[in-house]
Amino acid sequence: MPTSRSIPESSWEHARKALIFYFTHHGAANAEDLAQETLSELWRRDDYEFKKEGDFPRVCYAFARLILMADWRRERKRESAELAHCQQAPVYSAIHLNRAELATYLEEVMEAGRAKLSARDWNVIQDSVTDDSGSEGTADANEANKARVQLHRARRRLGRLIGWKRQL
Repeated sequence: MPTSRSIPESSWEHARKALIFYFTHHGAANAEDLAQETLSELWRRDDYEFKKEGDFPRVCYAFARLILMADWRRERKRESAELAHCQQAPVYSAIHLNRAELATYLEEVMEAGRAKLSARDWNVIQDSVTDDSGSEGTADANEANKARVQLHRARRRLGRLIGWKRQL
């Protein structure tokens, strides 16, 4: 029974070309590297015996499929790591404050809201922060619209009080 060590060199070369085509066809950017990795994996397995020499290409494709899946997993991990790195923009970058400054600024906003806004406006703002359901609980569409308008106006008043240039 032939082993990977007894396969003729011409079969290895034919398998290399076929594997490059296989990896290219499946969208691998580094098809030649993956073909070489597949063949070197087969070469390392000197204990693997073929029933006949014609089984060699089929075994190559079986190894190639596993190596291609491993490459896809590596690519997915690399891409997700790159995306995670890009998406780590801090929340406070919009107003250019570091964490300590942002905490202090938030306390000042809260104090200004409590002290200078009417109780009704402050309650509307607080309810919008703590209420996850939004206006879905309101049965009447007119009431829901009134609540949205009240919230918008209360936020604008708060923005003017704290000197916020943008619309909240």
